[in-house]
Amino acid sequence: MLDRFRAAAPFGAYLDTVRENQDLWRGVYDRARLPVNAGAQARAVRGTWRLLALSEDWCGDAANILPVVARLVEAAPGLDLRILPRDENLDLMDAHLTNGRSRSIPVIMLLDADGRERGWWGPRPAALQKWVMEEGMKMEPESRYREVRRFYARDKGRSIVEELLALLRQAEQGRRRRRRRGNGRDADDDGGRRGMSKRTRPAVERRLRDRRRSRRRGSRRARARRASRVLAMLLACSAGLAHAGAGAVRAQTRDYDAARPFGTLREQAAVQQGWLKERLEKNLPMLMRKHDVDMWVVAMREYNEDPVFRALASPTTFAARRRTIYLFHDRGPDLGVERLALGGTSQGGVYEAVRATVEAPDGRAAELWGKDQWDLFATMVRERDPRRIAVNISHDHNFADGLSAGEWEQMEAALGADLAGRVVREPLLAIDYLAMRVPGMTPVYRRMQAIVHELIGTAFSEVVIVPGRTTTADVVWWMRQRVHDLGLDSWFQPSVSVQRRGVAMSDSVAPVILRGDVLHCDFGLVALGMATDTQHMAYVLREGETQAPEGLRQALANSNRLQDILFEETRVGRTGNEILAAVLDKMRAEGLNGTMYTHPIGDHGHGAGPLIGLWDYQTGVPGRGDPFVIPGMWFSTELQVTTPVPEWDGQPVRMAQEEEAEITLDGEIRWMLRRQTELHLVRK
Repeated sequence: MLDRFRAAAPFGAYLDTVRENQDLWRGVYDRARLPVNAGAQARAVRGTWRLLALSEDWCGDAANILPVVARLVEAAPGLDLRILPRDENLDLMDAHLTNGRSRSIPVIMLLDADGRERGWWGPRPAALQKWVMEEGMKMEPESRYREVRRFYARDKGRSIVEELLALLRQAEQGRRRRRRRGNGRDADDDGGRRGMSKRTRPAVERRLRDRRRSRRRGSRRARARRASRVLAMLLACSAGLAHAGAGAVRAQTRDYDAARPFGTLREQAAVQQGWLKERLEKNLPMLMRKHDVDMWVVAMREYNEDPVFRALASPTTFAARRRTIYLFHDRGPDLGVERLALGGTSQGGVYEAVRATVEAPDGRAAELWGKDQWDLFATMVRERDPRRIAVNISHDHNFADGLSAGEWEQMEAALGADLAGRVVREPLLAIDYLAMRVPGMTPVYRRMQAIVHELIGTAFSEVVIVPGRTTTADVVWWMRQRVHDLGLDSWFQPSVSVQRRGVAMSDSVAPVILRGDVLHCDFGLVALGMATDTQHMAYVLREGETQAPEGLRQALANSNRLQDILFEETRVGRTGNEILAAVLDKMRAEGLNGTMYTHPIGDHGHGAGPLIGLWDYQTGVPGRGDPFVIPGMWFSTELQVTTPVPEWDGQPVRMAQEEEAEITLDGEIRWMLRRQTELHLVRK
């Protein structure tokens, strides 16, 4: 069963295989939004839960349900969703029949941390299923399907979410009961009390009750710590008819710990190795031909690696080996790109590693070294006789300027005048290789974004902030610590700043947060070799307030409008400078006072690709703003709009936002997860 689950497809991979109803599947997924309170309810459910769904792409119900489930999973670091085709898994299907006889789909099995099934849901929300059985079956199929589609359009996934939350709560309560019976163990037996005498059992159970009461006591700080730990756990999944206590069929997931949202380091490395192989086998040949390059040479020395090195090497390689020379030679569409490593290893089998012809004292082949390494390099280049040899030298682009002066001088001397004359600077090859993602990265990156949103949502809440006591530095270090506790990394120190009515705060250092303050954070994390970069806004409610003043909400809406304009003007084939000019023209025409400083993101926080402005250069960025937008790249949409707020006596308030967006392989731009459209609120 474990092998079957591992073979099941995550939603993103499943979506790529959909052939029937493809527009419906993608349309529902793009429009799906979580209900406002879904996150809070799901965070109240403790534990780790997994979802194994049975589906087929032709099923209209599945197309309306599973994309909603996927959106919830993206927002839940401790939740995993996999999808199996029904017709290839009839044994599972026949254990989850509707009304004991119908193979209706989708079916979603709810599994606990040990892979035991604790309930299942399907094939429709309860109200819809009731209508179908009592009224719909009396109608002609086309009329029935029309009414079913109307239900999904009106409901917007709300019933799916509510019903699965109920199933989760029921399963979690059952888990707690089993733990109590098992004296702290999550067991299916009675924890060894089955053999107790009637005289002994009441005393034991009384002690257990006393122990539970003691555990429930605790300080406010302890409760806050417990609340923060919930961040690493799941949000919830969508669903409908809750079939609790479903039968004996069991499905397992990989070993998973909610405190490690992306699995163990070993599991992460396996995923990253797959991405590396795909980038080298699919992206690189396409880009070499796009830029008319026959051979690409990337040479570096240990601890002085080329910026592209980490995107060319295995995740278990931390530095270049002595001197490493990667040589990529395009032999044409039939033979593909030859990948040679002169120095270092095969990087998990993706290169042919070339060793020296001399023996070390112990009889093994020695590693390449010094002049012999360069002589062998020149021989291999000469044998392949490339027309254009690209190297990473650039005056404008840091990601395409990794060849050091010392390495170039030795390379040039080894090649000789003829071959050195074929060397070209083609910076867009390195830039596009770094910028272009592979499809498997996207669902993982969405999950990273979900963690970011959850962390910010908790940091900008009463769980962390006590107005009049908590400083901005307290919030910063809480965020940094939570990233560390989750086993993730940071690529910059988070920041939290304050805007306050009637007070200039620009020179403040770690001020105390007060009621009525507007808060801003800049926060990013790193996982599986990818970086995030997010900015959100919050408001600290005053006594008696239930929402932010209208003027502040309008200020955020103005910032959202600039995001819309950016989406309208960003398209494949445009340069960053062209997009910047078009965005600013439209922004000014609409009377918005803002700045645009959007950058690519991916392997690096400030990633390779076209800059769309810098905060201090709004007329264009020569060089860095000249590359083109390409399919399959990601952007961090960084910008700000400043708006006078009537409730603050016309004081300008700056709403700075930053959210990740992807350019799909079809050239469409869309949010990686979602953008902030409402201020975070810090309540009592």
